[in-house]
Amino acid sequence: MPLLAEVMALTVALGLYLSGPIPPGEPPPSKIEPWFSSAEARSADGPVFVQSSPVRVPAGGTAEAIATCPAGTQVFGGGESNPVSGTVVLTRSIPWRGTWETTVRNNGTSEAYVTGYAVCGSGLTAYRQVFGSAVSVTPNGGQESASVDCPAGMRILGGGQWISGPLNVSVDASLPGSDSVGDDWFIRVRNHNTEIIGIQPIAICGSGPTIQIVSGGSAVVAPGEYKPATATCPAGTTLLGGGGGGVWYDTYQGVALTDSYRSGEGSWTVYARAHPTSTGPRGITSRAICGT
Repeated sequence: MPLLAEVMALTVALGLYLSGPIPPGEPPPSKIEPWFSSAEARSADGPVFVQSSPVRVPAGGTAEAIATCPAGTQVFGGGESNPVSGTVVLTRSIPWRGTWETTVRNNGTSEAYVTGYAVCGSGLTAYRQVFGSAVSVTPNGGQESASVDCPAGMRILGGGQWISGPLNVSVDASLPGSDSVGDDWFIRVRNHNTEIIGIQPIAICGSGPTIQIVSGGSAVVAPGEYKPATATCPAGTTLLGGGGGGVWYDTYQGVALTDSYRSGEGSWTVYARAHPTSTGPRGITSRAICGT
């Protein structure tokens, strides 16, 4: 096995952070950097955060980044980040056999690179991946929402979205929610294709830890603007995952999620870009899933 492959395999097995190289010609990232601690990753008491190697995304194309959980852990959630400013957008984000798979679309004119992340853990008294009902989205700008609830007695740990059909889409929101009924994962997707697509929310649910969902760091984006929003867990809790996107009360709000990832020891950040054709400013927010 080549040395680089051996190093990457060891990194995944230990849950350590290995900084991927910035490809030639790429400017240094100006975003909030993903945050990792190798000492924390070795702890058996907390979640493990792992990443994929950087994956090339050709101009006008799509690519999939896969982060693999260490043996003995289960996947709680995940996301991705990329060093460009709004032209690479998040599409699918799903669990698959102990991995988290994130797919992006590059709407820019130059190639880009994306890195995928997974949150992995163990020690739960119950664990379940719950897939919601599929919803059809009409073509040429149609938008639909969907959500899926965790079973009674289980809390939300993470979630994502499956999209069937061409990936010329905007994921407006993909984030956790909690109400009097129970925990859920909510998605909202706009279809820019000329054909119908299907969307399906996915919730990762578990029992064991005490969970709270923290909203924070809302931002207002003008048409064509690109901004982050960050939610931070309170002291004494541990970040398990998160999500974000367009705020709930803007039904057709016209933003595209570009990144969703752990940006600090207890923080989850999303980046979003408002569509240039939006009729006015739009709101975005981030939500962190925090456990004790």
